[in-house]
Amino acid sequence: MSIIYQKAFCVKSVSSIDVCDFIQNNIDRLINIYKCRDVEVVFDLDDDILVSTDVLSPLTFILNEIISNSIHHGYSPDQTDKKLYITLKNTGDNTAYLIVEDNGIGLPLGLDISSNNSLGFTLINILSSQINGTVTRLDSMGTCLKVDFSKSI
Repeated sequence: MSIIYQKAFCVKSVSSIDVCDFIQNNIDRLINIYKCRDVEVVFDLDDDILVSTDVLSPLTFILNEIISNSIHHGYSPDQTDKKLYITLKNTGDNTAYLIVEDNGIGLPLGLDISSNNSLGFTLINILSSQINGTVTRLDSMGTCLKVDFSKSI
């Protein structure tokens, strides 16, 4: 896991980075680290989304936290068709959104992620605020979280 975080910090020499390639490589590493090759990852990424290096690190930590939780808690033990959907889209001059969705068992009904005191959701909310972002839970068959954020801060 430290390799992924190290990569996020090693790009400080440029003012912005194409986050799509970074996300794909990051997720491939996570899948290998967790030895969960039975999870199919489906990407829907806009081309040429550039984020500042100040945004890349928090965004990477958010993505890692959500994906790690999906892998460890999102699927029932007997589920064979495990999918993880990653969407990254531009929404304006300085804004974009990231959606991470799985087809697993989902979060408990009524769970408010903005006021939940778990370490994971607290971390996600704090990191989102660092990139002028918000986290929203979307309706889905599994777990689906959307992070709206600024591409530079």
